[in-house]
Formats: sequence, structure tokens, C-alpha cells
Amino acid sequence: MRGKRIAVIGGGIYGITIASVLSASNKVTLFEKNDDILSAASGINQFRLHRGYHYPRSPKTVISSLKSEKSFAQEYRPAIMANTENYYCIAKEKSKTSQKKVLGEIQTRIQS
Repeated sequence: MRGKRIAVIGGGIYGITIASVLSASNKVTLFEKNDDILSAASGINQFRLHRGYHYPRSPKTVISSLKSEKSFAQEYRPAIMANTENYYCIAKEKSKTSQKKVLGEIQTRIQS
């Protein structure tokens, strides 16, 4: 047997990626609780490349999203659909942010 025996728990995008990378030199078993891989968060989210727009009140989260965007795009380029329309919605009432703040964040990203 080559390398180590490794168990990866979770068949989402990151679990599958980790299992794939580690399997080059190890015996890897991927465990997924559902009937199929990519059937939880990785398969039912909004399918968008997260750029931090949803966190205008958390600069730390925005910076983290922006820092990881480039490496994520390089790793998963074949799965990214470019030139699609995107909509960012906020609640009309009782929101902890505003249209002005979200649009300001988007404009800042476009200009940088």
C-alpha cells in the first residue's frame, strides 16, 4: 500500500478536492452521508463566485473573500461561468445594511 490511509469526511466541493489531491500518494476513502456527492451546500447554493458583497458590515470577511477569490478561480476555472447577470438583493425593511452601502461596496470592488 502506498502512502497513508486517509479518510475524508464530506463530499462537497472541498472534500472532493482534498480527496483528489491526497489520493495521488495515499489511499483515500471519501465518506458522504447523502446518497450522492455535491448534494448538500455545494449543490444547492446560489452558484456564485463569492466576492464578499453580502458582508458590507464585516470588512474582515470581505477582505478574506477577496484574498481567496483569485486562487479559487484558478483552481476551479472550468466550473466558473463568466459573463452572467448577477443580482444582489437586500430586504426593503429591517435590514442591517442599505442599498447605498451595498452599491458602494460593489463600486469599490469594480474600481480596484
